[in-house]
Amino acid sequence: MMAFKQTSLKRLLFFLLCMVPQPVHAGMDESLNLIGFSKEGTFLAFETFAVGDCSGFPQSKITFVDVPSNRWIGKPILEKVEDENADHRLVREQALKKAANQLQKLKIEKN
Repeated sequence: MMAFKQTSLKRLLFFLLCMVPQPVHAGMDESLNLIGFSKEGTFLAFETFAVGDCSGFPQSKITFVDVPSNRWIGKPILEKVEDENADHRLVREQALKKAANQLQKLKIEKN
């Protein structure tokens, strides 16, 4: 099980590194935050957060992944505040609150 878990994690991290930079080309400087894994390593949650270059609006997106199948679980949770003076920490906290049920359902432990 441990070898499977390590191999899956390596593949998943490679996948994430390949996927996350794409939105940067769209005019945002996104940052990645690994929220955590389920105990078995079956599920993963991560957050990308940014402030739009043109709009200045902060946003946070939380995505869930089924690690063994390397697939997204449902739609990401997106929180965006259309106020350039909004505190990005508040937007991130709001996104985590929206994600709380899914985190609990998948038994994902926050880092």
